[in-house]
Amino acid sequence: MTPSPTIGVVACSLRNASANRGLARNAVTQLGDSARLIDIDSLPLFSEDHELPNAEPAQAEGAAWREAVRSVDCLLICTPEYDSYPPAMTLNALNWLSREPSPPLKGKPVAVCGAAAGFRGSRRSQAHVREVLDRMGAQTIEAHFQIQIANHFDSSTGDLTSQAAIEEFGRFLNAVKLAVSHHSE
Repeated sequence: MTPSPTIGVVACSLRNASANRGLARNAVTQLGDSARLIDIDSLPLFSEDHELPNAEPAQAEGAAWREAVRSVDCLLICTPEYDSYPPAMTLNALNWLSREPSPPLKGKPVAVCGAAAGFRGSRRSQAHVREVLDRMGAQTIEAHFQIQIANHFDSSTGDLTSQAAIEEFGRFLNAVKLAVSHHSE
């Protein structure tokens, strides 16, 4: 039996009780053993100075992030939206992945989802992230999931609480798994 593809799940929000952290936790729960949360909270802001030989701490964090992405078959990015754009944390994480001779996203399937306060969820933010991913050579998965935070999340924990939203998110995750399995055939 072929093992399930591994999916690295990244929450691009610093707030512990954010809805996007809640989506990431829910993804790991629904995907089970095939998923693992990749923490980027300590990833420093990218600077070309971090590529210099004496930039050890930043280089180590960047290298760990790149290796975590290399070690999975697919990446799932959970990103919020602020003023119609992805937050700096999302773009910073992508900057770190674009800066070496063999970027770890080149050819890798990547899915994007997110929650935001606006009625469109994080649709516009996701479109920007997909554009960056396409330019990086990632295989962007066409499945979409965006949700408005109101009435779907526990504001004190960030957990997804709406049963209908949990089921819809599950369908999105199944589409991601299907796309990854077709990619690896």
